[in-house]
Amino acid sequence: MEVLDMKTDIGKYRDCNEDSITYVCHPKSKKIKLLAVADGMGGKAFGDIASSYTIDRVTKWFLNRDTKTLNSKKRVISLVQRMIKCINTGLIKKYGTDVMGTTLTLAIINSRYTIVFNIGDSRCYIYADKKLIQVTEDDSDVWLYYKVMGIKKDNLRYIASSNVINACIGINKRLCNVSIYSFKNLYDGIFLFSDGVTDIVTDKKLLKLI
Repeated sequence: MEVLDMKTDIGKYRDCNEDSITYVCHPKSKKIKLLAVADGMGGKAFGDIASSYTIDRVTKWFLNRDTKTLNSKKRVISLVQRMIKCINTGLIKKYGTDVMGTTLTLAIINSRYTIVFNIGDSRCYIYADKKLIQVTEDDSDVWLYYKVMGIKKDNLRYIASSNVINACIGINKRLCNVSIYSFKNLYDGIFLFSDGVTDIVTDKKLLKLI
């Protein structure tokens, strides 16, 4: 059974929800899907505008591509990279440099492959063989503490600078660096989360919930 669902919540402390999300099946093939989450940057103004602008542009881009293009991993990687750069340029031209920013985690699932694009500290996970596997790596200083210094991933949330990211869309051209991951569709489930989830819920608890 296939289930596609998305949920977002403002939480208890914010006046504005800065997360934007989407999932879309291609109108000409239900096997081809887009999933995306964008989380407006805290500490900057108008994160809700940056995230919703990004998700709107991503969705329109996906719906205007033909199935042959979307079924080509090479074409998808090339075109999505270009599209993200255009979104970054569009935000800067419209609102200025260093005004607003957003993360983006985006998955395109075609007939054979899943291609994931990540910028910032939102995350993609897959569920396979009863294990929850984090696909993406966070673009943050604290992620280096985990990779290089051996600090446990579940403890990163307690480091004061855990909310500081070093890649995003909308701040300037230098920070718009996209990481790309691709793999065959051999998993049982795929999940995209903003840090509104992963800063609170451990991977162990996420697995239990799933």
